[in-house]
Amino acid sequence: MRTTEKLTVTVAKPVAGAARAEAERSGETLSALTNAALREYLIRRAVADEPDTDPEWLEAAALTMIEDEAAR
Repeated sequence: MRTTEKLTVTVAKPVAGAARAEAERSGETLSALTNAALREYLIRRAVADEPDTDPEWLEAAALTMIEDEAAR
């Protein structure tokens, strides 16, 4: 079972407008786009901080990136 948590964020108006336009264009929800963007950010940070990141987490992040690319 997947769990979710409601997260309220504030972004610049141009970012919000671009996100809404992309959501409409792609047929995704803003929640899905936000989830993907945050996941990609966290993965990039984990890779950048590799010496301090748990190896199992890095492996999971790598698999997630591969799965995301395959889904596109």
